[in-house]
Amino acid sequence: LNGRRSRTEPPTWNYPIPREPVTSPSRWSPTPLVNEAPEPIASTVESETIETKRERLPQLDVIGQLHASYIVCGAEDGMYVIDQHAAQERIKYELFYEQLGNPDKEYQLLLLPLTLEFTQEEALAIEEVTPLLKEAGLELEPFGGNTFLVREIPTWYPQHDLEGTVRDLIEMAIRDRSIDIAKYREDASILMACKRSIKANHPLNHEMMRQLLHDLNQTTSPYTCPHGRPILVKWSTYELEKLFKRVM
Repeated sequence: LNGRRSRTEPPTWNYPIPREPVTSPSRWSPTPLVNEAPEPIASTVESETIETKRERLPQLDVIGQLHASYIVCGAEDGMYVIDQHAAQERIKYELFYEQLGNPDKEYQLLLLPLTLEFTQEEALAIEEVTPLLKEAGLELEPFGGNTFLVREIPTWYPQHDLEGTVRDLIEMAIRDRSIDIAKYREDASILMACKRSIKANHPLNHEMMRQLLHDLNQTTSPYTCPHGRPILVKWSTYELEKLFKRVM
């Protein structure tokens, strides 16, 4: 094509890419993931307690991606394989959990209101759980009969399946109306984190993988997803050497 080589467009991804690559000397190859210096700890006892309890990943060096689903990393003590979907679930879960507790920050006015039809029984139940829905940033406007309108939503609601997310939240509120807000926030956060996280068979470049692991390391529990499943598995150096019969 006029002497020009065609380029394949990079895969789209719903995750921010750092403007500048993270680099640091490393004994592993290729690209290292850097554990940034910890943020200054406030002089209060509470801050010290939180920092002490926070789990941290070891320093991981990204080697590559396996089956467009797993991130393979090297470390001083062996090899790690990270489930990319579970990793972003943990990141998104903590983001949504915090934002569900502060629903009045940023809202987006819908160009066309979302119209939702319900049965009479569901409509009556919705009226009972209206305060609970408002806590999650969802306000339903009666529109006659068993119809409700949603005119605005928090900006962090998933856009690819907005109606499905709203209906899921309403169903959850009706089903568990007797639970407290904290439990509701947790369940809703898990639901939305799962829907909005990257899936398996999704190619990532090195910058994306490094940024994902960097953000995972900032979470309060980087080893398990919100459902309790492991995010990573490890083979120690000894286990690897034993597999190759280098040690007994």
